[in-house]
Amino acid sequence: MSFGENLREMMKAMNFTAAELAQRTEISKDTINSYLKTDGPIPSADKAVKIAKALGTSVEFLVTGFEKTNGNQVVYDIHKMRRYAKTIDALDSLPEISRTPIEDMISDMSEKMVSTTNQKA
Repeated sequence: MSFGENLREMMKAMNFTAAELAQRTEISKDTINSYLKTDGPIPSADKAVKIAKALGTSVEFLVTGFEKTNGNQVVYDIHKMRRYAKTIDALDSLPEISRTPIEDMISDMSEKMVSTTNQKA
């Protein structure tokens, strides 16, 4: 994926408009919009750092769609974000009284899976 596609996906995930990102980065809205084009320019390093910081991610993530830390552990994966975006939106639209038990169930299942995997290793 291109820088523009990754930027667009991250802005969508963070619920940012081009105007909001422009305000947070002090980069013009027109320049942000040019980066959002699939075949648009790639920003200079200083602008890419400002954009990544405003979005709470890394330049690596914006360029590649992946962000790695501690060896090969993937922290952000744009493909996973896109796959689960509708589920997250649906969950977010639920009242808190309904959402909380679902979030707790997911957390519990995740912890059990990690525990089971660690016991087998």
